[in-house]
Amino acid sequence: MRNAWQPAEVPIPTYVSAPKAIVPKRVIDLTTPGAWSEEQERLEREALAATSPSRNEIFDQQLADEAVQRLNQSRASNE
Repeated sequence: MRNAWQPAEVPIPTYVSAPKAIVPKRVIDLTTPGAWSEEQERLEREALAATSPSRNEIFDQQLADEAVQRLNQSRASNE
């Protein structure tokens, strides 16, 4: 008798066993004037700070761009 085909084990995707994301609940006292707008501005500032590159990242990108330009120029001069 021939050996029967055995399927390979497939790992379970991480989303099956990963814990669910917990949505933070914000409590804003709407009886205090300006509390909502201050909270929104703070959240916007935090989001902007998280997505904007730091000075070091900008400097590193400028150095990388200059290195690519030098490499392209040296390749062009060797043609």
